[in-house]
Amino acid sequence: MMRPPARPGYTLLEVLIASAIAVMLLSALYFAFDLTLRTSDTGRSLVAESDLNRAVINRMTLDLSSPLGVLPPMSGGSTDGVSSETADPAATTAAPETGATTGTTTSTTAEPLLAFQGGLIGTSEQMILFVSRVSKWQSDKETSADPSAVLPSDAHRVSYYMHSSGKGLCRQELPWITADKVGNSLDIDRALEDAEVIAPEVVALVFDYADGTGYTPEWDGTQASIDGGTATGPPRAVRATITFEFTDRDGNKAQKKIVHVFPVRSAVGLSVPETTATTGGM
Repeated sequence: MMRPPARPGYTLLEVLIASAIAVMLLSALYFAFDLTLRTSDTGRSLVAESDLNRAVINRMTLDLSSPLGVLPPMSGGSTDGVSSETADPAATTAAPETGATTGTTTSTTAEPLLAFQGGLIGTSEQMILFVSRVSKWQSDKETSADPSAVLPSDAHRVSYYMHSSGKGLCRQELPWITADKVGNSLDIDRALEDAEVIAPEVVALVFDYADGTGYTPEWDGTQASIDGGTATGPPRAVRATITFEFTDRDGNKAQKKIVHVFPVRSAVGLSVPETTATTGGM
């Protein structure tokens, strides 16, 4: 009786070689997918970083496009306060012969002008802007027609500063710039700084202010200009150096620094027009 022929099969060596080839192909496929995912993540991260940079620059550009300019001389009083002499009615007496009145005088000092007269007050670490924009309440016919409604003015105070933790760019906007601790004070209220963070990736912020000849680390637009009376007003331009810190998928951190110069349209420039005081009577 003849034995049936044996069925063909793979030897152990062939199985091992086929397994090795399969492992190599799967490894190459894995690395290809991983490279594709990393490239996609890098592209998305770059787009997100660019969007964040652009959003911060656009926000500052909008605010620095509308700072309040200075008022003409003698239009708002004296920044140092004024004194006036008034006769005391209780102490006024009539002279028996001449009929002239004599009495004591009292001196009163007026409140100084508000800080928004200068338009911009800042240091290298923070910047306070007093800007003008149309209030949303003024476009509401029902609210604006109500005589009892108290509407905020179109002047706002906008502040840029770093979070107290040292990480995070904050922006604060106050519509009531003449309220207590708002108009005359340059101290930033940090009670709500966590809610005012607009870019948590910012780790450093430096401002410089152009005076027409160079840059200075501080600016006070309320100071008197070369004529001794008119406020200096906002600078010609503001240069902001912003440092961002980003973290990739592997936990590696990288910093990116951008420098942007914002022109200020309401700056008065270096020349001061001549003004003449007029006097007259009825």
